[in-house]
Amino acid sequence: MIETTELLMRDLSAGEPSKIIWDDSVADLREPTDWAGLSAGEPEHFTGGYWIENSPLDPQWMINLEGLPMARRVEMPTPGTPSTETPIMGSV
Repeated sequence: MIETTELLMRDLSAGEPSKIIWDDSVADLREPTDWAGLSAGEPEHFTGGYWIENSPLDPQWMINLEGLPMARRVEMPTPGTPSTETPIMGSV
């Protein structure tokens, strides 16, 4: 899971389409610079308490992004999160 996430971030930071994103995906992946310098943390079981908007998708796992500047960690959307949603990331 970590290797796959690293591959995704490498593709996106280079501005390349990633083979692991479905063609009909509607995720807002933002700009390549948003992905630069990030790495994948340890996978965790998904918990809807922090990511309420994503609960209807019924994900099983989530990957923490490491390398985010402190300003991006608290109440700011992370790459891959629609800009209209603001996840609560204070516990990250």
